[in-house]
Amino acid sequence: MLLAIGLAGAGIAAAFLGGGQLGDPEEETPRPVSGASKQVGDTIIQFERALAEGDFATICGNLFTIEAREAAGGDRCPSVLQDTAGGLRSPDVRIISINVRGNTATATVRASVAGGPPVTDVIRLLRQRGRYKIVSAGPEPKDRREK
Repeated sequence: MLLAIGLAGAGIAAAFLGGGQLGDPEEETPRPVSGASKQVGDTIIQFERALAEGDFATICGNLFTIEAREAAGGDRCPSVLQDTAGGLRSPDVRIISINVRGNTATATVRASVAGGPPVTDVIRLLRQRGRYKIVSAGPEPKDRREK
């Protein structure tokens, strides 16, 4: 499915961290993050802010990999995201975990929009030119879960 739908549908477009910490939302004190995990969290924070502000040009131009931008409509990416995610309100987001392996990373997130039920999903990122950029979001591929 298109990345825009994967990120914008079912509340997952809002499934991004605020506050630079990670941990189970049931824990009283989240653990601070640093290094590559912090860089991943920073990308997710930037995405969440741009989404909240409706700044889809920043998302498409700065936070998505080239492949993710193409999957989300290429040159039409900002308008596609506006159509699919422009109406999201009141995200409540928690990063459950961040896993970094070389130039790739995943963040497992739990989010809800406008008080809806929480959704757990995985955001995949790739380090390009010194920054982590969003590749895709959605359930982990079935073949990876079975290993």
